[in-house]
Amino acid sequence: MIRLQPGCYLAKSVVVGDFAMARILETSYSDRQSLPRHAHEHAYLVVMTSGSLRETCRGREQTLARGDMVFNAIGEAHQDDVAPGGARCLNIELRPALLARLRDAGCEPSAPMCYSEALVTIPAVGQLCSALAAPGNEADVEIALVELLAATVAPRERRLRRFAWLPRAIDFVRATYREGVRLEAMADAVGVDRFHLCRSFRQATGCTIGEYARRLRADLAYQRLTIEGASLATVAFDCGFADQSHMTREVSRLYGRSPARLRQGRKPPG
Repeated sequence: MIRLQPGCYLAKSVVVGDFAMARILETSYSDRQSLPRHAHEHAYLVVMTSGSLRETCRGREQTLARGDMVFNAIGEAHQDDVAPGGARCLNIELRPALLARLRDAGCEPSAPMCYSEALVTIPAVGQLCSALAAPGNEADVEIALVELLAATVAPRERRLRRFAWLPRAIDFVRATYREGVRLEAMADAVGVDRFHLCRSFRQATGCTIGEYARRLRADLAYQRLTIEGASLATVAFDCGFADQSHMTREVSRLYGRSPARLRQGRKPPG
């Protein structure tokens, strides 16, 4: 089995931030890349930013896409298969002092665990990427890191209950959020009563169905604003907002920056 030192992720990795709490690297995986079984000599948090991959750890497979996170402890063996089109992620190498503080507070992340239903990560990922793109913005980076770490603790605090229908419900929202989620159609597709659906969705994920849809819509706008050159009005329309001002309110609420400010830090794709 391959054992990797800090900074090594079997793919092209670039340090995008070095802070008191953590060192952050952006790693780009190629189309259908297969990573052999390996382990790391450091604890780190994987945050997916684009594409997807399938990770196998302790005989369990899980698929990771944008907004999903996995915490890997020191020496945790796993292997990965990247989906067509490749994938990109942030590998957040947590400092030993931070892990010790989390452990003393009873907040150390569980390993290995995929926090795909920690829906707070959707805006937190964007906040972190925006902060990393702004030089000298360490305070905002640390706030975003705290939000991500809080998301790994929240499911335990809620004693996250697993509903068999929950993945179908999440998939339904992801497929329909741009045109608007119709609760009755969602309940029919999932196969549960709509009142039970609303109550249990919030219990399991920590946010309402409507808030999840708003986060997805704002996240799509964030991705387009930071990559593409389309007009703000066009982005708002394509992402399902009522108008440009509606997009401005939602994006500013979740990311702490207006669409115009996000666009200033725009970088070309690739």
